[in-house]
Amino acid sequence: MTLAAIGVALAASLGCPGAPTKPDASPEPAAASVTLRVAVVNDAPLAQAIERLRGEWRAASGGELDVFVAQDLTQAAAGSDVVVFASRYLGELCCARLLRPIRAGVLESEDLALHDVAPLARQHEIRYGGVTMALPLGCPTPLLAYAGEAPPDMWGPQDGVASPLEGPQAAYALLVRAACYASHPSREAMLFDPDSMAPRLTEQPFVRALEELASVAGQKKDPAAGASRVAWPDRTSKPGGIGREGEVSLLPGAGAVYNAISDAWEATESPRRVTLLASSGRLAGVTAASRNAASAFRLVEWLAGRENARQLATASPGVAASRTSLRRLSDPWLGPDGPSGSAFSSELNDALAQPGYVTTPRIIGVDRYLEALAAAVRSAARDGAPPAQALQDAAAAWEALTEEAGRDLQRRAYRADLGQPLLLPKQD
Repeated sequence: MTLAAIGVALAASLGCPGAPTKPDASPEPAAASVTLRVAVVNDAPLAQAIERLRGEWRAASGGELDVFVAQDLTQAAAGSDVVVFASRYLGELCCARLLRPIRAGVLESEDLALHDVAPLARQHEIRYGGVTMALPLGCPTPLLAYAGEAPPDMWGPQDGVASPLEGPQAAYALLVRAACYASHPSREAMLFDPDSMAPRLTEQPFVRALEELASVAGQKKDPAAGASRVAWPDRTSKPGGIGREGEVSLLPGAGAVYNAISDAWEATESPRRVTLLASSGRLAGVTAASRNAASAFRLVEWLAGRENARQLATASPGVAASRTSLRRLSDPWLGPDGPSGSAFSSELNDALAQPGYVTTPRIIGVDRYLEALAAAVRSAARDGAPPAQALQDAAAAWEALTEEAGRDLQRRAYRADLGQPLLLPKQD
């Protein structure tokens, strides 16, 4: 489906303006013997892990689970009671009114223990439009995997940190650098102007970040000096040069930030680190289509709660231990030949407690925006295109995508991503 078609469908189907500002009242007791349909979007390993919990759920609730893997996001939400999805899709689901806000009784549950979830995941990744719309099954963020010499504290053209150039991770690799440089207190919205939805990709933080990324990509590193790279969990693959003796740490920060008001760079007293949210992660939400809402809310509370957190935290590359009580959880996050022990869980929790963050833009058609940005990264890092020109091309692509989806609708979606209330058009 094109962005234009999505935009037209949303504008035609939306009712009263705004997402609910308050969650529903506490759920009534769940009925016994209810079969809940659980759609897991494009994550077969996680679906299998949830499937293995069917017996425990039956014992706890008297109900049954019908767990299936879905390819299409909107169809999954429309045909299920609970949908499990990549956290970057939270905006699309909310803009289509396909999710119910998480009820207050669930958020206050001792079994859920939401206070135990790492701050950035709890306060931002599961919220949209200022409302908690889903619960976390695990929220990885990129970290620095390295072997040999200690990693750098700051980004730079000689930092030696390799970045992935395939798929959407190429776009994320640029975002984690650029966000550090763009994290000036005077600017909250890093990716778009929230009024015009004009992309900010051609501004100095992004140009500097891509220049550095391309410079590092073109360097030949001495193997004796070790290796370092931006990495996410990938528990089934080989570690790409980071052996069992390898380590993990927070990503570098910025030694200077860009003040767009004065058009000047300002030095920082310490590295300015920014955590990237919604580049991975899996959330569970109750669908608007569910006719078994009470049971569905109980299920998402149970899946995301402390009882199952340990079992699901390593079920797929899309999840990780984002609870503070699990910061010592052993996680072979780069596969059997990579670093072992609790280092990854510990560093992940530290990353999710940083004061600075940026969220992958949770707007309509987010994957196509990421594809355009990743293409710009590859153009500069592999093909030698001038970084400023590559980013101009990406900005033009973003403008076209915004026009296709509907600029006003995307503006509302992006503002909700920033924490403002989601105010959607009334139905004609």
